[in-house]
Amino acid sequence: MHALRPGGVRIPRAFKDPRTKVAIKYRGYVVALLERLGPLPRSADPHLRAYGLLACEIEELAGNIEAARKRRRVTVATRLGRRLVGLTEALAREEERLQALATSRPLTTAERLAALPNVGEGS
Repeated sequence: MHALRPGGVRIPRAFKDPRTKVAIKYRGYVVALLERLGPLPRSADPHLRAYGLLACEIEELAGNIEAARKRRRVTVATRLGRRLVGLTEALAREEERLQALATSRPLTTAERLAALPNVGEGS
């Protein structure tokens, strides 16, 4: 997996060409999330990529719904609206996963040793 590195931030690559409009929007969503959550472990990369892609897809879908309403295509707008609800819920789930990964950090060796039961202590 390749990663973009604007300003030293690791961003999972989701598009072949990072100069496209949708790739720039993707980078904006991911950078904004990383600024809010802080650094994430590498294991969060798939969730981070999914978050950015979902955010881009939601924005595009919202534009399609608006265009369908403008053309008075009610059934198309309704169908897209139902899809928008599912994507929004998926985006919220990904954000929760990323928030959980941001708050969980690996234990230090001292913390792991302190958590072990004291073997050999007689009573």
